Amino acid sequence: KKVESKYAVMVNSGSSANLVAIAAAKRHFKWQDGDSIIVSACSFPTTVAVIPQNNLKADFVDIEFDSLNFDLDQIEAKIHSKTRAILVAPVLANPPDFDRLLNLANKHNLILIGDLCDSIGGKYNNKHLNHYCVINTCSFFSSHHISVGNGGMVFTDNEDIAILVRKISRWFKGCYCTNLANTAANGVCGRRFSNWLDARPELT
Repeated sequence: KKVESKYAVMVNSGSSANLVAIAAAKRHFKWQDGDSIIVSACSFPTTVAVIPQNNLKADFVDIEFDSLNFDLDQIEAKIHSKTRAILVAPVLANPPDFDRLLNLANKHNLILIGDLCDSIGGKYNNKHLNHYCVINTCSFFSSHHISVGNGGMVFTDNEDIAILVRKISRWFKGCYCTNLANTAANGVCGRRFSNWLDARPELT
């Protein structure tokens, strides 16, 4: 509700949120190993580390020293045939020109991914930053804007991506039931208890 996002999935940290978000985006958009994501050279270790962890390549863009955000003039020169996304992590809730960034992404058929661990609730032109991005993350560690001492979240308006995020964050178990759906006899899919091992011991 705070950021007006349709789906949100809690995970154990902002770092894990980034890892799960990239993994979900890779599966949803059918990226291949070796595809690239553009990221700022002035960023957080777990913003960058999750890219090679998913067998993708990080293409770094230098920053503007007055804003600490990546230089939008340099981004287009970094785009090539294997570029799939631009990962934006606004420093201290100071966003880049998101209109220009979104136009650039649309021009080259890329998606924007938002690492909002440092800027949850931030806005550009009175619009929440997450609405410019297909998938977003945030952290609830003690040094961030909304804190519970630990934990993180992935949020999106795309239901298919949200389902993937739930599956991946739960070790890719098939069931993604939440809240009252957990009380359904066979889950949302209707097959929750249908895949038993043949050699299971009889229950008594």
